[in-house]
Amino acid sequence: MQTFFKYNWLVREDWFHWCEELTDEELLQNRTGGMGSILHTLFHIIDVEWSWIRLLQGKTDFQECFDEYSSLEKVRKLEAAFYLEVESFVNQWDDSMEGRILHISLDDGSMESHTWGEIIRHTIAHEIHHIGQLSIWAREMGKAPVSANLIRRGLSSSLKDSVSAQINIKASK
Repeated sequence: MQTFFKYNWLVREDWFHWCEELTDEELLQNRTGGMGSILHTLFHIIDVEWSWIRLLQGKTDFQECFDEYSSLEKVRKLEAAFYLEVESFVNQWDDSMEGRILHISLDDGSMESHTWGEIIRHTIAHEIHHIGQLSIWAREMGKAPVSANLIRRGLSSSLKDSVSAQINIKASK
């Protein structure tokens, strides 16, 4: 689970760098799908991740207003402001948290209940979904999208040792 959060953060950072080549008009241009624009979609990804983590920590959730973050620099500052809290929670995750239940009061007064594991996986998938939308928009603009590959990002350094050990065992047989 932590690997997927780290993956999302690396891909997000790549998208921020990708966006540096665009004008404000291109970042805010109305598009089909997502949150309607590249910048608003990046803002939404960050805000939703932070909101779910806050709820899991028993903290109040409030929605940021995109109108206050309508530049790449402002969205990056928002991400930096939220990142430490999210990273700390993700790094402290352990198996005992998987089955905890979060009860959510909906606007209509009804309640929903979800396991923490389900919410964490939803948060991961939510970002991956929106990154796919950014990729489509990039192609529509005639630009190469950020790579969505999980491999070659250095996320599994222990895997390298494991693979080397497996190769050495096979070679010695």
